[in-house]
Amino acid sequence: MLKLLKPLAAALAAAAVASSATAHEFWLEPSKSRATVDEEIPVTIAVGQHFVGNTLPWIPQRAVRFDVYGPGGKMEEAGAAFAADPAGIVRPAGRPGLYIVAYQNVGDRITIDAPTFNKYLEEEGLDHILRHRQENGLMDQPGQEFYTRFPKTWVLAGDNVNAGRWAAAPSKLTFEMVPVSNPFELRAGDTLTLDVLYEGRPLSGIQVNTFVKGAGERIQAVRSDANGRATVTIDRAGRWLFAAVHAIPAEKKPGVDWDWESFWTSLTLDVPPPQ
Repeated sequence: MLKLLKPLAAALAAAAVASSATAHEFWLEPSKSRATVDEEIPVTIAVGQHFVGNTLPWIPQRAVRFDVYGPGGKMEEAGAAFAADPAGIVRPAGRPGLYIVAYQNVGDRITIDAPTFNKYLEEEGLDHILRHRQENGLMDQPGQEFYTRFPKTWVLAGDNVNAGRWAAAPSKLTFEMVPVSNPFELRAGDTLTLDVLYEGRPLSGIQVNTFVKGAGERIQAVRSDANGRATVTIDRAGRWLFAAVHAIPAEKKPGVDWDWESFWTSLTLDVPPPQ
């Protein structure tokens, strides 16, 4: 059986890399973000654009972490089973409170043709890379990049909405967005402020893109301010996706043959209608 699983894992890993390379957003999507304490909530790993895409299986060899943090800080592995779809599961097992699901992949190197790379830089607000390419006559050269994904989501088990305040705590991902207030108290018509953090520190000038399930297009693109905070308008009820990219010059050392290193983060949230 082990001999059969190794080629399968390699094939699934290759498919996952190919899917990630041709898409922008990468996110975690629970079947619901509010549940009873006795439910088991499936969690899907998804990749695509404008909140539309394909699901990916959980492959241990491709994940640095895929964890659930529950009441009391207990950590569990979210992976449901090898190569399963949905990829993970949250099990409150009678324990009310907030469950944070955090994922990190192992990262991948990619070469992107010049037109696609330039368009991607424009769409994701990576102006410093675009400016570097323009100033150095590289606009017709392919982009060489190493990228890593850091999505997260939440599930609130039980009817104590106040427990959602723990969503305002960082998950110690290299790159992440953290709401400054309880996101489970949001309603359509409110605003949501996010702290954009890189290595635990506020990061200014990052473009945060917002999407709503079924809308078919980006809703907003806002920049984090000098304090690393981005405020978005929640103009409708529904399932929201918040996504951002940060990129830095690659460290020049043996074995590194790419020019840029990028970090992708996202979070998903269900917003109910006004009361």
